[in-house]
Amino acid sequence: MDATYYIKPTEINDSLLKTIKDLFKNEEELTITISSEKKPKETKEHQDEVEQAYHNSFGWREDEVNTEYLIKKIYSTGKGRQRDID
Repeated sequence: MDATYYIKPTEINDSLLKTIKDLFKNEEELTITISSEKKPKETKEHQDEVEQAYHNSFGWREDEVNTEYLIKKIYSTGKGRQRDID
């Protein structure tokens, strides 16, 4: 049996808890999920963290990288081989 209650936090009291106990008294186990419709206000710090995580997921780096060195490194580790072309 499922039941959903939409209540204000100030309405939570012993009577409500007793009602829940009575409704589910024959159940072996009860799962209670509490959620809020109000979304937390995003702060500038949170937005910065999200943006940093986004950039990090693509390997983005803040420090300067020697592009020519990276290109040489990539080509030097290539697995390709010379092919004889007739």
